[in-house]
Amino acid sequence: IVGILDTAIIENCKNTGNVYGTTSAGGIAGENKGTISQSKNEGNISKVAGVIGKTVNLGGLVGKNSPTAKLINSKNYGGVNSETDTVVNLGGISGIIYNNSIVELCENNGGLNGSAKVITPNEDISIHCNSCTSNNGGNAETADFGELNIGIIYGKFEEK
Repeated sequence: IVGILDTAIIENCKNTGNVYGTTSAGGIAGENKGTISQSKNEGNISKVAGVIGKTVNLGGLVGKNSPTAKLINSKNYGGVNSETDTVVNLGGISGIIYNNSIVELCENNGGLNGSAKVITPNEDISIHCNSCTSNNGGNAETADFGELNIGIIYGKFEEK
């Protein structure tokens, strides 16, 4: 729907296409700094194959949910997939979320797949996400290099 949502509002939107990215990619927004509500993603979200970057944020709805962002009452049905990279933050709803961002009433139904040498699973569905659910799991495979932060709701939480 949008690469970077600054201070705007996205409401009642639906993505059905597959999304590929090298930095931040999501079914509704690559990076959310505004408000996304009552939206749905059905497309698969994937890292561009063969390109090695510094940090990749992949989420079913948003790649990166910034400190001022709101992500409310939205659902992901697409798979979120990444091959090995330097650092990959991969989540069913958001690849990475920051403190002071709001994530509530969101649901993940898509499968997760990633690989790295160092894998950090995140199964939190209630600490930084209010009333979120996940109806699917994921797969993390060992690789020769890289770091993978993977979670059914979000891959990584960071203070900022």
